[in-house]
Amino acid sequence: MKKAVHNIRKELLARCPVCGGGAFATEIESRDFESGTGRYCVQRCRQCGMRFTNPRPAKDAIEELYRTRESADYVRSHAITDRLRAAAIRSWFRKLTPFAGPGASVLDYGCGDGFFALQLSRCPAVGDVTAVDLHDRPPFYLEDRDDVRYGTIEQLRGDAKRYQMIFCRHVIEHIPDPAAALADLQVLLAPGGSLVVEVPNWRSVWRKLFGRYYFGLYLPRHLLHFDEPTLAHLFRKYRPIKLVRRHTPVIGKSLGYLFGMQIGNLGAIGLGLFPLQVLVDCMAGTSSVLSLVLRKQQDR
Repeated sequence: MKKAVHNIRKELLARCPVCGGGAFATEIESRDFESGTGRYCVQRCRQCGMRFTNPRPAKDAIEELYRTRESADYVRSHAITDRLRAAAIRSWFRKLTPFAGPGASVLDYGCGDGFFALQLSRCPAVGDVTAVDLHDRPPFYLEDRDDVRYGTIEQLRGDAKRYQMIFCRHVIEHIPDPAAALADLQVLLAPGGSLVVEVPNWRSVWRKLFGRYYFGLYLPRHLLHFDEPTLAHLFRKYRPIKLVRRHTPVIGKSLGYLFGMQIGNLGAIGLGLFPLQVLVDCMAGTSSVLSLVLRKQQDR
């Protein structure tokens, strides 16, 4: 695995980051397999059921984990994988088009490598696409492009009620203050607009099989760990439209963590085992990803 490249300051939480409860139960202990920053626990709040990483990187240290765009959130894939990813995104968005409306303004909140936002810009039903993330410069898939507007989250302050659809994909679990993120989304989403939230599923059968080696834990970058009840609870101010159990490759990295080898989720092993991953999850009635489609209430 990678050598330690980060020397980060940690904080020990005395309160649940969602409800403020003070009684926890430790469910799993693991370590940072990506950059060797130490050991962490996933604890469950006895009051609201939310699972969270504790200790976690201090607030002023979190951006250091993403500063160089070298983490698994920004892995550049090869051409064949890109075609598979693009086809999956287009198929998924076609199912969501009725919730956006024709010519919708769409926001990719926390765009990561930018690939998802790029594919959205190529969908005929989309009017315009904005992508935001932590960095001042756009990610490599959005470099030198004028069909996707890129900026930082702070630069969106003037976009109140602009977006008919917001995607928040594999983002909320990285955020130390989920209430602040929810407030941002509430301001940016137009009345009656749709919000699509995707998070790793704590109850995936693969998390149970791999235990502390499960890639979906992604410690310490994943600060929150969701199942269906806790995801619904966090977004309870929105009207739920549908919950979809989706899948993303996780076996490759999990095997890499287990055996101390450089194995990727989007390489030959990870993608080769992906059909088996989906089959086993479906047989177990679980998934690696939860996708919740929500509707913002009309302003009164």
